[in-house]
Amino acid sequence: MAVARFEADMEQTLAYIEQFPNGFQERRPPFRFAPLAVFRYSIIYALEGNDVVVYRVRHMPQKPLKRFFG
Repeated sequence: MAVARFEADMEQTLAYIEQFPNGFQERRPPFRFAPLAVFRYSIIYALEGNDVVVYRVRHMPQKPLKRFFG
């Protein structure tokens, strides 16, 4: 049951990113962080031309990664 709720939350966020790719500011250029509405995860993505490239779906309370957080 929780998996279905997580997938629905992630699909909703991905649909928002697809509709508004510049909807989230660059926190660590070129990466943008789109938080999920219910779960404590973020979708880390970048814009490459007209394409949206998703690099990671990450549980945010984890230890930061240098690639995305400096």
